Amino acid sequence: MRIFGDVAPAIYQDLVIIGSRVPNTLPEARVVWYALSTFARQTRLDLSHIPQPAEVGHESWDGDAWKERSGANVWSIMSVDAERGLVFLPIGLAS
Repeated sequence: MRIFGDVAPAIYQDLVIIGSRVPNTLPEARVVWYALSTFARQTRLDLSHIPQPAEVGHESWDGDAWKERSGANVWSIMSVDAERGLVFLPIGLAS
């Protein structure tokens, strides 16, 4: 899995937020938060998951289209709204 893509990380307080920019055909897209002070991983957002049967959102896929798709990825520079504590992730759609 490729975690460190060619998209610059975002910094917010004690966090570094790292997106993975991978080709749309690969299923390994993640956004990971690390604490700068300890280098410990804080959380991970899986962008590559396509809802499977019986999962929320699966019904939005036409027929068996969900079987032939890869997930989204971070395709550009992330930005942080420090006042509101938000990070904006420019993600693409599943392909």
